[in-house]
Amino acid sequence: TIKHASMLRVTALRDIMPPNARRVLDIIVDIVIIAAMGMLLYYAVPLVGDRYLSGETSPAMQWPMWVMYCFMILGFGLGVFRGIQRLVCHVSYRPDGREEA
Repeated sequence: TIKHASMLRVTALRDIMPPNARRVLDIIVDIVIIAAMGMLLYYAVPLVGDRYLSGETSPAMQWPMWVMYCFMILGFGLGVFRGIQRLVCHVSYRPDGREEA
């Protein structure tokens, strides 16, 4: 959803904004996404560590639960990465279609 900017959001206000204000809003949204994903990543790491120390396994497959929880770290980490990518795109975007050097 981050890659294609298809997150659930209301765009009525954004659609009536001039291009420069829209760009500023996009940059603010990117920063909020990076901060939120970063915070979730920060709290997911000790959670995975706790599951590793507990030795808990999944009931059906008997896999260690910390393996399942590692996907949170992967997802939040990729969310931070994609948010940074979009931020760079929005910061370097020029109305004439060229990217700043």
